[in-house]
Amino acid sequence: MRRLEADRFFTSDFNEMTYTKKGLEWVNTTESLKDVFDRHYPEMTDRWMNSESAFSVWDSPPVAKNPIPLYLRVPSS
Repeated sequence: MRRLEADRFFTSDFNEMTYTKKGLEWVNTTESLKDVFDRHYPEMTDRWMNSESAFSVWDSPPVAKNPIPLYLRVPSS
C-alpha cells in the first residue's frame, strides 16, 4: 500500500494533465489481468478464457460480474 501512496502517477499526477481520458477510463475500469486481455485480445478471451482470472484455470465457470468498482469494495475479513 505504501508504494501506491508514494507513486505520483497514482496520487498527485492522477489527472487529465498526465493521462488521456481513455487512459483514465482504463485505469478506473481495469480490475484484473483478464480485463487487459479482454481489451487487447478479445478473440483470445472469447474463445479460450471462461474464468474471471487469467491466473486460474481458463475453462472454469465464470463468476458473476460485480457492479461495485474494486476501489469501493469493502474487504471481507
